[in-house]
Amino acid sequence: MSLKRKHGGAKNEEESRTLVARVHALEQNVLSSHQHLNDIVEIQDIAASDDGEAAFTAATALGRIYAALWAKGLLQRAKTDTADAAAQQVGDWLRDQYRKYTAQLRAQLAHSEAPVQVAALRLLLQMLDKEGTALGAFPSEGFQEVVAAVLGGARSSEHLLRALAESYVNSYDDLRLHFYRSVARLASPDYDPFAGRGRRHVRGEPVSPAFVQNAHVVLGQVRVREAGAALWVAQAASQNKSQGPSQSKSQGGAALSAAAHTRAFSEAWLAFLRLPLTPDIFKQVLLTIHKRVIPHMGDAKQLMDFLSSAYEAGGAVSLLALNGLFTLISEHNLNYPQFYEKLYALLDRNLFHVKYRARFFRLLEVFLASSHLPAYLIAAFAKRLARLALFAPPAGAVTAVAMVYNLLK
Repeated sequence: MSLKRKHGGAKNEEESRTLVARVHALEQNVLSSHQHLNDIVEIQDIAASDDGEAAFTAATALGRIYAALWAKGLLQRAKTDTADAAAQQVGDWLRDQYRKYTAQLRAQLAHSEAPVQVAALRLLLQMLDKEGTALGAFPSEGFQEVVAAVLGGARSSEHLLRALAESYVNSYDDLRLHFYRSVARLASPDYDPFAGRGRRHVRGEPVSPAFVQNAHVVLGQVRVREAGAALWVAQAASQNKSQGPSQSKSQGGAALSAAAHTRAFSEAWLAFLRLPLTPDIFKQVLLTIHKRVIPHMGDAKQLMDFLSSAYEAGGAVSLLALNGLFTLISEHNLNYPQFYEKLYALLDRNLFHVKYRARFFRLLEVFLASSHLPAYLIAAFAKRLARLALFAPPAGAVTAVAMVYNLLK
């Protein structure tokens, strides 16, 4: 399937116009009578062709067809064994064709052109909307497949990642909630944090470097839940007449629950931070974790192991971990007895030549400003800074001497 609007080189314009007209005719046949459902196969063949204009027309026509079929209930499984055998067979065949269509769309998420990827994402989420509305529940498995294809794709473009975050996840509460849940599951191949005690969610393939990179980009663009956001699968629970009121409320309420969002946010970030992060991503996370992650965690102390390991790594990584770790100590009552000992150990000659030295000295001034610190500790830091000022470059010596003066006041 190709969603490009441009014509393929193998067909001339006349043939392309003929195919487009054929798609429109087949679509009308399918929508007007169930006797023409077999025409779906021909439309899907055209959607998989190399003719860009005809393929795009066929893909969008299939979207309208499957939307109508969901609305009519033809894609839903029969609820009883007494249903007509022929109707069950037709339903099974239609669901098989629908799965092929969504699989073709997911394949287009790896297309070489960004507009094609974005168009495929739009069609996929439109299908999930129709499916969820018909079934009365958010189609979490289908959405997770989309998230896996976007985040796991080595060819996922910047435009595709931004479209997922800005156009969908940031705008709809249910998409935001299930995005976080999907990331948590996909980043934990052998563990599903939402499956209940003792249950596991096993995936055969390991997490790819592309997933780590793309997940970091999208997680950084997704904003925390704000009051008044809409639902993508609107009124899903109320549409499902087979469920009782209490069950409908429980399904529709999760997307609007602040507690559910907080838990999903926490699980997603914890799972992501357990992944093998590249040095650049590791540093970028440490730079912003005190602002973007810690304030929105259900239990910020769960980040202790990650930040402690970073703080003990030495070098620039230790400097970047300072802010997050100190936030846990000062605002979340984390007990870290060796904090000032390790902070003292960071004061060496190399400090004046690292990229983040200005950030470090600003934080150091904050850390030593507490009136509860013993005098001998302040004196030790003043002495160490004064000694380092003797060997520091001019700009560094000025900073060190100024800080010693502030400590002695």
